[in-house]
Amino acid sequence: MTVREFILQVADGTLFSNDILAYASKCFDKHSLLWDLRFAYIAVDEASGTGKPLVTDEKQIERLINAIWLISDQFNITLVEPDPIPLPEQLNTPRAQHYFRKAIYSGLIEEIDPGVKYKFNGSDVLCACFCGVVYCNDKFEFDEAEREYQFRLKYEGIFREKALNSLFDKKRLSQKRSQAKNCYVENFQKITGITPAEFVASIKQ
Repeated sequence: MTVREFILQVADGTLFSNDILAYASKCFDKHSLLWDLRFAYIAVDEASGTGKPLVTDEKQIERLINAIWLISDQFNITLVEPDPIPLPEQLNTPRAQHYFRKAIYSGLIEEIDPGVKYKFNGSDVLCACFCGVVYCNDKFEFDEAEREYQFRLKYEGIFREKALNSLFDKKRLSQKRSQAKNCYVENFQKITGITPAEFVASIKQ
Protein backbone atom coordinates (compact mmCIF):
# COMPACT_ATOMS: atom_id res chain seq x y z
CA MET A 1 0.00 0.00 0.00
CA THR A 2 1.40 3.40 -0.97
CA VAL A 3 1.31 6.36 1.41
CA ARG A 4 -1.32 7.97 -0.79
CA GLU A 5 -3.53 4.88 -0.63
CA PHE A 6 -3.06 4.73 3.13
CA ILE A 7 -4.12 8.36 3.54
CA LEU A 8 -7.22 7.92 1.38
CA GLN A 9 -8.27 4.79 3.25
CA VAL A 10 -7.79 6.53 6.59
CA ALA A 11 -9.84 9.47 5.32
CA ASP A 12 -12.76 7.39 4.03
CA GLY A 13 -12.90 5.28 7.18
CA THR A 14 -11.78 2.01 5.58
CA LEU A 15 -8.90 1.66 8.05
CA PHE A 16 -9.50 1.43 11.79
CA SER A 17 -7.15 2.14 14.69
CA ASN A 18 -5.44 -1.26 14.59
CA ASP A 19 -4.95 -0.99 10.82
CA ILE A 20 -3.47 2.50 11.14
CA LEU A 21 -1.04 1.46 13.88
CA ALA A 22 -0.04 -1.67 11.97
CA TYR A 23 0.82 0.41 8.90
CA ALA A 24 2.67 3.02 10.98
CA SER A 25 4.69 0.34 12.77
CA LYS A 26 6.21 -0.68 9.44
CA CYS A 27 7.23 2.88 8.52
CA PHE A 28 10.87 3.63 9.22
CA ASP A 29 10.28 7.40 9.18
CA LYS A 30 7.12 7.91 11.23
CA HIS A 31 7.68 11.68 11.43
CA SER A 32 7.36 11.91 7.66
CA LEU A 33 4.21 9.78 7.80
CA LEU A 34 2.68 12.30 10.23
CA TRP A 35 3.60 15.15 7.89
CA ASP A 36 2.16 13.28 4.90
CA LEU A 37 -1.12 12.91 6.80
CA ARG A 38 -1.11 16.61 7.66
CA PHE A 39 -0.15 17.80 4.17
CA ALA A 40 -3.05 15.75 2.77
CA TYR A 41 -5.50 18.37 4.02
CA ILE A 42 -3.42 21.57 4.03
CA ALA A 43 -1.25 21.36 0.90
CA VAL A 44 -2.23 21.40 -2.78
CA ASP A 45 -2.30 17.88 -4.23
CA GLU A 46 -0.21 18.30 -7.39
CA ALA A 47 -0.90 14.80 -8.71
CA SER A 48 -4.64 15.45 -9.06
CA GLY A 49 -4.27 18.79 -10.82
CA THR A 50 -7.30 20.18 -8.97
CA GLY A 51 -5.42 22.92 -7.14
CA LYS A 52 -6.87 21.59 -3.89
CA PRO A 53 -5.59 19.38 -1.05
CA LEU A 54 -6.00 15.63 -1.43
CA VAL A 55 -8.64 15.61 1.33
CA THR A 56 -11.18 18.44 1.75
CA ASP A 57 -14.22 16.83 3.41
CA GLU A 58 -14.50 17.90 7.07
CA LYS A 59 -15.31 14.42 8.35
CA GLN A 60 -12.39 12.94 6.44
CA ILE A 61 -10.05 15.64 7.73
CA GLU A 62 -11.19 14.78 11.26
CA ARG A 63 -10.22 11.14 10.65
CA LEU A 64 -6.76 12.20 9.46
CA ILE A 65 -6.26 14.39 12.53
CA ASN A 66 -7.34 11.51 14.78
CA ALA A 67 -4.86 9.24 12.99
CA ILE A 68 -2.08 11.76 13.62
CA TRP A 69 -2.91 11.80 17.34
CA LEU A 70 -3.19 8.01 17.44
CA ILE A 71 0.24 7.48 15.86
CA SER A 72 1.81 10.24 17.95
CA ASP A 73 0.55 8.71 21.20
CA GLN A 74 1.40 5.13 20.29
CA PHE A 75 4.98 5.82 19.20
CA ASN A 76 5.65 8.83 21.45
CA ILE A 77 6.47 11.22 18.61
CA THR A 78 5.25 14.70 17.79
CA LEU A 79 4.65 16.66 14.64
CA VAL A 80 7.82 18.72 14.92
CA GLU A 81 10.11 19.72 12.08
CA PRO A 82 13.24 17.49 12.15
CA ASP A 83 16.73 18.95 11.93
CA PRO A 84 17.47 20.09 8.37
CA ILE A 85 19.57 17.97 6.02
CA PRO A 86 22.75 19.94 5.22
CA LEU A 87 22.74 20.86 1.53
CA PRO A 88 24.53 23.48 -0.58
CA GLU A 89 22.62 26.77 -0.58
CA GLN A 90 21.52 26.59 -4.23
CA LEU A 91 20.17 23.05 -3.73
CA ASN A 92 18.58 23.62 -0.34
CA THR A 93 14.81 23.91 -0.86
CA PRO A 94 11.92 22.71 1.33
CA ARG A 95 11.12 20.12 -1.33
CA ALA A 96 14.72 18.88 -1.37
CA GLN A 97 14.75 18.62 2.42
CA HIS A 98 11.82 16.19 2.34
CA TYR A 99 13.19 14.08 -0.51
CA PHE A 100 16.76 13.87 0.77
CA ARG A 101 15.61 12.98 4.29
CA LYS A 102 13.52 10.07 3.04
CA ALA A 103 16.26 8.96 0.65
CA ILE A 104 18.81 8.90 3.47
CA TYR A 105 16.45 7.01 5.77
CA SER A 106 15.74 4.45 3.05
CA GLY A 107 19.44 3.96 2.24
CA LEU A 108 19.21 5.33 -1.28
CA ILE A 109 21.60 8.11 -0.28
CA GLU A 110 24.51 8.02 2.18
CA GLU A 111 26.08 11.05 3.83
CA ILE A 112 29.83 11.14 3.10
CA ASP A 113 30.56 14.77 3.96
CA PRO A 114 27.19 16.30 5.01
CA GLY A 115 26.38 19.35 2.95
CA VAL A 116 29.27 18.70 0.57
CA LYS A 117 29.29 15.11 -0.64
CA TYR A 118 26.66 12.36 -0.76
CA LYS A 119 26.79 8.84 -2.18
CA PHE A 120 23.87 7.72 -4.34
CA ASN A 121 23.33 3.97 -4.07
CA GLY A 122 22.11 3.33 -7.58
CA SER A 123 22.97 3.87 -11.22
CA ASP A 124 23.93 7.27 -12.60
CA VAL A 125 20.68 7.29 -14.58
CA LEU A 126 18.65 6.62 -11.44
CA CYS A 127 20.55 9.41 -9.68
CA ALA A 128 19.75 11.80 -12.53
CA CYS A 129 16.08 10.82 -12.35
CA PHE A 130 16.05 11.37 -8.58
CA CYS A 131 17.46 14.86 -9.07
CA GLY A 132 14.87 15.56 -11.76
CA VAL A 133 12.04 14.44 -9.49
CA VAL A 134 13.35 16.62 -6.65
CA TYR A 135 14.18 19.80 -8.51
CA CYS A 136 12.07 19.75 -11.69
CA ASN A 137 8.98 17.81 -10.57
CA ASP A 138 9.73 15.02 -13.07
CA LYS A 139 7.51 11.96 -12.64
CA PHE A 140 7.26 8.27 -13.34
CA GLU A 141 3.96 7.77 -15.14
CA PHE A 142 2.24 4.64 -16.34
CA ASP A 143 2.29 4.21 -20.12
CA GLU A 144 -0.86 2.37 -21.18
CA ALA A 145 0.54 1.30 -24.54
CA GLU A 146 3.80 -0.10 -23.17
CA ARG A 147 2.22 -1.28 -19.88
CA GLU A 148 5.12 0.05 -17.88
CA TYR A 149 6.20 3.12 -15.92
CA GLN A 150 8.23 5.63 -17.89
CA PHE A 151 10.19 8.68 -16.86
CA ARG A 152 8.63 12.02 -17.82
CA LEU A 153 10.44 15.34 -17.84
CA LYS A 154 8.34 18.22 -16.49
CA TYR A 155 10.75 21.20 -16.61
CA GLU A 156 9.10 22.85 -13.59
CA GLY A 157 12.32 23.90 -11.91
CA ILE A 158 16.03 24.46 -12.45
CA PHE A 159 18.27 21.41 -12.86
CA ARG A 160 21.50 22.71 -11.34
CA GLU A 161 23.78 20.20 -12.99
CA LYS A 162 27.14 21.54 -11.80
CA ALA A 163 26.05 21.57 -8.16
CA LEU A 164 24.40 18.14 -8.42
CA ASN A 165 27.39 16.59 -10.19
CA SER A 166 29.59 17.86 -7.40
CA LEU A 167 27.24 16.78 -4.61
CA PHE A 168 27.02 13.19 -5.87
CA ASP A 169 30.48 13.05 -7.49
CA LYS A 170 28.92 12.35 -10.89
CA LYS A 171 29.36 13.54 -14.47
CA ARG A 172 26.77 14.72 -17.02
CA LEU A 173 23.68 14.12 -14.88
CA SER A 174 21.67 16.43 -17.11
CA GLN A 175 22.52 14.33 -20.16
CA LYS A 176 21.59 11.11 -18.34
CA ARG A 177 18.29 12.67 -17.25
CA SER A 178 17.48 13.54 -20.86
CA GLN A 179 18.42 10.03 -22.03
CA ALA A 180 15.93 8.55 -19.57
CA LYS A 181 13.05 10.59 -21.03
CA ASN A 182 10.03 8.42 -21.88
CA CYS A 183 11.96 5.29 -20.93
CA TYR A 184 11.60 2.57 -18.32
CA VAL A 185 14.23 3.13 -15.63
CA GLU A 186 15.44 0.10 -13.74
CA ASN A 187 14.83 0.29 -9.98
CA PHE A 188 12.64 3.38 -10.34
CA GLN A 189 10.66 2.07 -7.35
CA LYS A 190 13.56 3.11 -5.14
CA ILE A 191 12.67 6.71 -6.00
CA THR A 192 8.89 6.44 -5.93
CA GLY A 193 9.14 4.54 -2.67
CA ILE A 194 10.80 7.49 -0.93
CA THR A 195 8.99 10.27 -2.76
CA PRO A 196 6.00 11.98 -1.11
CA ALA A 197 2.85 10.55 -2.65
CA GLU A 198 1.56 13.92 -3.83
CA PHE A 199 4.48 14.24 -6.25
CA VAL A 200 4.21 10.80 -7.82
CA ALA A 201 1.79 9.72 -10.52
CA SER A 202 -0.96 7.46 -9.17
CA ILE A 203 -0.01 3.79 -9.18
CA LYS A 204 -2.09 1.66 -11.55
CA GLN A 205 -2.28 -2.05 -10.97
